[in-house]
Amino acid sequence: MVVFNSVVWSWRTEIPEDKLFIKKPVFFAAARKDHVCVYDYAVPQMEKYAVGGLKVVDFQGGHWVHLEDPETFNRELEAWICDTL
Repeated sequence: MVVFNSVVWSWRTEIPEDKLFIKKPVFFAAARKDHVCVYDYAVPQMEKYAVGGLKVVDFQGGHWVHLEDPETFNRELEAWICDTL
């Protein structure tokens, strides 16, 4: 359930189950110290819904991994692009 300005919207009942799946390749930068997109919740969800191919790369930083470790992030993303396309 999501609350926007006191309006409750339950995406689980409004979006058909088959529309929740990502059918394209996904690069997921999983940050171990992310308090917004919590690692232990986010990774299993990505594994469940990213059915078009998933690459999970673990980072030891927080939510802004591309800013905290740009060299590693860019290297991993570039390698994924080259391997995927």
